[in-house]
Amino acid sequence: MAEMTKPAQNNNDEIDLIHVLDRISRFLSSCKKELILTALAGILCGYVIYLTQPKSYISTLILQSQILTNPEEIEIIDSWNNLLSDQGYDLLSKNLNCPVFLLRNIKHLSASNIPNALPASGFTVEVNVKDTAILEDLQKAIVYGLENIEYVKEKVDLKRNNTIKIIENINQEIAKLDSTKKQIENSKNGKFPGSPSFIVDISGVNVQMINLNEKLYQYQEALKFIDAIQILQNFEKYVKPPSHRLFTLIISGFLGGLFAGIILALVKNVRMKIDVFRKSRQTLLPNKETV
Repeated sequence: MAEMTKPAQNNNDEIDLIHVLDRISRFLSSCKKELILTALAGILCGYVIYLTQPKSYISTLILQSQILTNPEEIEIIDSWNNLLSDQGYDLLSKNLNCPVFLLRNIKHLSASNIPNALPASGFTVEVNVKDTAILEDLQKAIVYGLENIEYVKEKVDLKRNNTIKIIENINQEIAKLDSTKKQIENSKNGKFPGSPSFIVDISGVNVQMINLNEKLYQYQEALKFIDAIQILQNFEKYVKPPSHRLFTLIISGFLGGLFAGIILALVKNVRMKIDVFRKSRQTLLPNKETV
């Protein structure tokens, strides 16, 4: 008997589910026009919101740190973004040496490592701004803020002074080798007849001078680029607003319109049933009185 009742229960459940789905389908078919109108109205509202809301623009700056590590630089920039969120414009304006109105045009500021790159290769700074005209001044402000940390300034000054001393020493060694080379050439040509005779491999002196000059060029180049921050890529001014924002607003408007349409249709259906119930009750009451 138990085995016979189980298939019967399953059939009843299937019939109930089919009945529910049929009622839902009929309900949606009956209010199809209302759903279409509310969905279109939602899409229109989403588009209007997109047009009327202030535009924002995203741009990326790529920097390379010479003193601090990437995580340290990223942490500093995140702290700046927290000041933006907490309306700490006065303190941030002092740290970045920029006017407050420039900061008020920043919606978000963040930094991250370059994907699939070595840690020392640099990091990106992404900003979301209301006006692209501030990007050039904002870039200068960010670089100023990262370079003018007291610890960073001391490290840069020490590195620069040490490099200058090394260049001076190399120049002195080159001058000594050049003087030695001239003396050897003069002695070889007999310009100093009283000088003792000795054999010197002048090619070794030339090799030493070439090596010292290579080192000199390397240190001169290093001195030129001794800064706390190197800019690898500037902010791009001509950027478009994020396109996903329009798509998100339209989809949200469409779904919101459908939901509102379903609610209105349910309210309309319930009111119709209440009216039918009232009319049927009114028709039954006189019959009871006559009886």
